[in-house]
Amino acid sequence: MSATKPWYLSRTLWGAAIAVAACLAGLAGIDVSAADQSTIVNQILQIAGAGGGLVAVVGRVAAKTELF
Repeated sequence: MSATKPWYLSRTLWGAAIAVAACLAGLAGIDVSAADQSTIVNQILQIAGAGGGLVAVVGRVAAKTELF
């Protein structure tokens, strides 16, 4: 595996985190289906991607040097 990406864009990481959260929710009496878990993971990844784009734009606007 030679390609890299930020940790927050990892489906595996978010899937595992949501699975653990769903288990904990189940212990608390809240039912979270597999379909709901998949939807949550997709929404988190979309938010993370949009956040990354926003950080890039803000970083470029705040930069002190010009691009050539």
